[in-house]
Amino acid sequence: MGSQSSVGIYAVGHPSLDFALVKVKVPFLMNGSTQGFRMPLYKEPTEALKGQTLRCRGYGSNVFTPGGVCSGSGGPLREAFLPVNLAPVDDYSFSVNSNAKGQGFAPGDSGGGCSALTQQGWALAGILKGPDLGRPENWRDWAEAYVDGTPVPLPDHWFVFTSSHPTFLTRPLPDSYSDTYTWNPCPGGQEHSFKPTFSLEAGQDFISLAGAVHQSH
Repeated sequence: MGSQSSVGIYAVGHPSLDFALVKVKVPFLMNGSTQGFRMPLYKEPTEALKGQTLRCRGYGSNVFTPGGVCSGSGGPLREAFLPVNLAPVDDYSFSVNSNAKGQGFAPGDSGGGCSALTQQGWALAGILKGPDLGRPENWRDWAEAYVDGTPVPLPDHWFVFTSSHPTFLTRPLPDSYSDTYTWNPCPGGQEHSFKPTFSLEAGQDFISLAGAVHQSH
């Protein structure tokens, strides 16, 4: 953002992915105004990105030696147009390849984003974490709920590795499934514990989801 700077006044983490939303204290000036700018989020499934080239940006390494070693970070914002690579595909992420110029991601670019060209303009389609990009369908609805002030949806697919089941509430649920998981949906608030139970043998072919309710001010 050039010479502009701000600080975060609070942050909230995604319930099961390593992503967070941060609200800044002082809005950034975009296109001459601190209001009215909102970058669209990619609405299609990740598979629709096949064959596309994304506009990727980052503040990562800014020194490259002939030996292939990258160093330095925090330099100017750079961008590259990189082709999507959907193989191998997993539930968490997808990747992009280096382009014909040899450009690609470098250490320090994590947290940057890649955008796809849509009818609404450039839309954020992936957030870089490690070597890969987080799939938009995993974080889009959650992010928009906080920004719009609407009810925060529970994830359709949880990525939790601390519970007895490989992933929390993965469908189809095994018989007699029960588990618990905690999440703090409100910045500065208390953790909520989700305790689903499922028992087909007892004729209870439904999920009961109980959450501990806390109020924060």
